[in-house]
Parts: sequence; C-alpha cells; structure tokens
Amino acid sequence: MFKSKFLTPFIAATLVISIVVGQFLRLQIFNGSSGALLASDILTLLLASVFWVAVVLRRISLPVGMLSKGFFIWVSAITFSTFLASLHYGHVQVAVGVAYLIRLFAYVSMLFVSYALFAKLPNLIIRYLAYGAFGLLVLGAIILYILPDFAALAPMGWDPHVNRLTSTWLDPNFFGSFLALLFAFFLAYAARAEQSGQKFIRFGYYAFLLLLWLGIYLTYSRSALATLAVGGISVGLLTRWRNLLLVVVLLGVMIALPSRLQSRFAASVNYSVSTVSKSTATSSSVPVTNIDPTASDRVQSWKRAISIFKANPIFGTGYNFYQYYRLEHGQASVHDVTAIHGVAGSDSSLLTLLATTGIVGTAALTWWWGNIVRFLWKRRKGHPLVVGTLGMLLAWVASSFFNNTLLYPHILLPVMLIVGIALAVPNEDERAA
Repeated sequence: MFKSKFLTPFIAATLVISIVVGQFLRLQIFNGSSGALLASDILTLLLASVFWVAVVLRRISLPVGMLSKGFFIWVSAITFSTFLASLHYGHVQVAVGVAYLIRLFAYVSMLFVSYALFAKLPNLIIRYLAYGAFGLLVLGAIILYILPDFAALAPMGWDPHVNRLTSTWLDPNFFGSFLALLFAFFLAYAARAEQSGQKFIRFGYYAFLLLLWLGIYLTYSRSALATLAVGGISVGLLTRWRNLLLVVVLLGVMIALPSRLQSRFAASVNYSVSTVSKSTATSSSVPVTNIDPTASDRVQSWKRAISIFKANPIFGTGYNFYQYYRLEHGQASVHDVTAIHGVAGSDSSLLTLLATTGIVGTAALTWWWGNIVRFLWKRRKGHPLVVGTLGMLLAWVASSFFNNTLLYPHILLPVMLIVGIALAVPNEDERAA
C-alpha cells in the first residue's frame, strides 16, 4: 500500500490543501445541526477508511504497546458514551452524533496514517505544512483587506470579527492558535540550524518564525498569545537560551505595541474586577466600564459546561449530543442548534470532553496521550522533530483551556500528522545502532 513515489507526496499535499481551503467549502448534510462536511472531512474519512481496511488485511502494522491500546480503549469509551446517549434522542439527532463521532475517529486516525505513510519522509509533511501556513497567511491578508468586518457573516452563524486576521478559517482565535503551534514546532528546527552553524537555513527558519509571529499578532487573540507563550517557552527551555530570550522578547513586543490586543487585555482585567466587585458586594465598589463581552461569554460557556458535566459525570451527554442536551433543558433554541457555530461545545476542549464523554472518556484520552508524551520525552535528545512536537503538544493543551482547539478539525489534522511522524523517530540507542 502507498508504494508509489508519487502517491505519498500527492496525499500529503492534498491534506494540507484541505486545511488551506478551511471553511470555504462547506456541504450542509443534516438539517438538525449547524455543522457541515468540510473538504478536510472528506479526505480524512476516505484515507482513514482505506487505512483501516489495510490494517484489517494486515497490509499495515500499527505502533506496538500502549500507543495503540490506549487509542482503542479511548474509542471504546466514547463509543459506549454515544450509544447510551442515542437511547434518549430521535433518529436525526443520533445520526448527527454518530456522524461526528466517525469524523473524530477519522481525524485521530491520521496519527496512525502519518506514522505508516510519512515516517520515512518526515520532511515532506513538515515542508508542506510550512507552505500551507504561508498560503493561509497570504489568503488571510487578502480577506482582511477585502472584508475587514464580518458583520455580513453573522446571519450565517459566524462571529462578527472586525479587523482581525482570520484567513479561510473565519476565526482569529483558532487561526492564531494554529500559527502559535507551528511557531513552537519550527522554533526547535531553528535551534538545531543555529547549533549546527547552518547560517542560510537558520535565517530562513527565523524569517518564517517572524512571519508566524506577525500573523499571531494580527489576530489580536489573547488565547493565541497564551499558546505562543507556552509553546515557545517550552521549546526554548528544551533547546537554547537564545531561543528562550527570543520568545520572551517577541511576547514583550506583542504586548507593548499599541493595538487592539492591549484593549482586549484591559477589557479582560475590567471584567475580572467587575466580577470580584459583584462577589464582594461592597458599597465601595467602583463601577467598571469597558467590560469585554467575549470574556463574559467565555466564562458563561465554561459554567454551562461544568453544570452539564455535573449532571452527567460518568459517561457525559455523548459526543456531539451537547447541543441537543442544551436544547432539551432550555439552554439553547432550535435556531441556536441549527444556525450558530460553536453551540455544540464549550469554549474549552477539556470541559467539552468532560461534558460529552464524562470522566471515563476523558480519563481514557488523558491516559493515552500521557503515554504518547512519555514515549516522545524519551526520544527528545538531539532531534528537533521530537522537541518541536513536545512543545507543540504543551501549547495545544494550554490553548484548549480557552478554545475548543483539541477538537477543531483544521488544528487536529496537522497535529496528528506531526505526532505520527514524531512517534516513528528512534531513540538514542536505536540511532546509535
């Protein structure tokens, strides 16, 4: 399978192109959901189907040990959760829930596809992802120039962002987090180029990092800034002090430059002060102005997810039954479920997973990814691919506290591709042999 020297680059390029297409190709399948079938969905479903057929026919071998066992334990847990939830809903709701469960399975399967397909050509997928990021930045600049105000997209369920870089994803927070993840990943390669004295290659990496940084800045996303901080500092600590200093300087410049990012930070602080004032209820509390509505909405989203988790702590509401639970309990309207993007989850992946898959599903996922991180940690020395992947994963988890980045398809796909090739990197003893 996949023995053609032309097929592997074609598959890699097609996957990256689907990420660049983003939300510009959406096929509405179900009337009972705001979700749609994306270009990346079609490709991952097709590729995952072919891959698992090849596994069953023993044409392809999976990674041994807990890396595969953990995956199947997690899939079994969330499948059982979905089965329990399906007993309480109608045919349309069950079809939507099962469809999104299959989609999640297909995206996570890209980890194993990458392990089997791109492990011998790791630079191929890395190079294509860099090209894809550059293409997204160019398209983002064009979209920002043509349509700086997204008010016209609000009736279609999109947030009305103004003068923020979104690219074809139509969301600055997800796009900014994606750029921050790539920044952490490629920072490890820049450190290796600097250490080996490759001046021209080092210049290229740092130029690309500055381009990613500029893109993150133009999203004016606080969550993307936090993602950049966690990922960049992590890789800096694992590589060279100069890279750590670079990250700190870039973060400082981003915060110090006069921009909407500063006003958004100030609005967040005002919201926190207002919340404390209300909780203390003292007569000396001073009225606070310029409160950030997005911060308030995010906190309300977290509170809602926590309340739903408390009501379904063991197995959750079932994957992608979150919006139907809200509809059933008067927390959302039919219009919300069918027209507003993001109503199917919380503004936190961790809370979304707790609410939809419960303690069982979340614990199974944590155990599986814990084994993956431990496996990579043992192979981190002397290999930028593994170091960059570790920094990226830490940043990915950090971003998931503020956005649903763990489950967002255009972020999930490249992360799975990178982790897949990183898992194939041999340890020091294997490299020495």
